[in-house]
Amino acid sequence: MDRNDAALMAAQDAIVKAAAGKDKTLCADVVDAVVPFFPEALRQQCRIVSVEAGQLISDRNPDRPNIHRLLWGDVSIQREVMGEVLTVQRAAAGDWLIESAAGEHAAGSFAICERASVLLAIPSEALTESLDLHAGFAQAWFQEVGRQMARMQRRIERLNLRQAPQRIIHYLLTESTGGSGDMVLPFRKGVWAAHLGMAPETLSRALGDLADAGWLKMLRGRRFLLLRTA
Repeated sequence: MDRNDAALMAAQDAIVKAAAGKDKTLCADVVDAVVPFFPEALRQQCRIVSVEAGQLISDRNPDRPNIHRLLWGDVSIQREVMGEVLTVQRAAAGDWLIESAAGEHAAGSFAICERASVLLAIPSEALTESLDLHAGFAQAWFQEVGRQMARMQRRIERLNLRQAPQRIIHYLLTESTGGSGDMVLPFRKGVWAAHLGMAPETLSRALGDLADAGWLKMLRGRRFLLLRTA
């Protein structure tokens, strides 16, 4: 977990409060915390939006689309192809929605909240202008995109593992700070199961088997400690 992700996790309570209320100062503080590398003028144009479970994420003005970062909740980008719906991205807190981050809004695709979610909305036009004006910000933005790609690569690796215990161990190794295998899960286990590509019952059973075999400990507060890797 990099420092930007750590700042996001630390701001979770404030994020939920900012989305629920009208406190503009709190909203500004949250924006400062989750995108500290944004130029001040760009941060001032960011909005925090709350979307209920089952609702689509849409722009208030389609002619001026936004780029979205998921701050809290669970969002999937789906695309319909000849009547079949494909999941293009399953976003967790900290993720940028990939099509909007790339400046693309593909026909037939849509973003839907799997549960109540809070997002950061950035006008794509304002982002483009800031990239042109601030070389330092442009470098930081491309580093952020690189981190997103690395997260997606880790998820692809994980889903290529056939066994549920392997996916769990891979997650704890690759998503914990410094690969320590010690982490507090930032969401409920049902969401974790979806990210691991398995049913919640399968996840619970695999966690129990790993704990019984001495591979990990399950501690209070959704904390997991990996004890061995081989």
